[in-house]
Amino acid sequence: MPIRRIWRPFTDEGIKTASRKPGVYELCDLKEEVVYIGSSDTSVRSRVFAHTRERKFVRVRYFRFMVIE
Repeated sequence: MPIRRIWRPFTDEGIKTASRKPGVYELCDLKEEVVYIGSSDTSVRSRVFAHTRERKFVRVRYFRFMVIE
């Protein structure tokens, strides 16, 4: 099931808006096609930040997330 949230920029400033709680997230390219789906047991924000340093995510432009309570 897709995350029904707005796409946020995959930039340092955009990622700062992500939650520090556990959750799931999607990364997408410029065409808003999902290229990766992930989860974090601790902090969505820190996990998405980690992806900015990975070469395989160079074409990612947006992300969205959902906190898991």
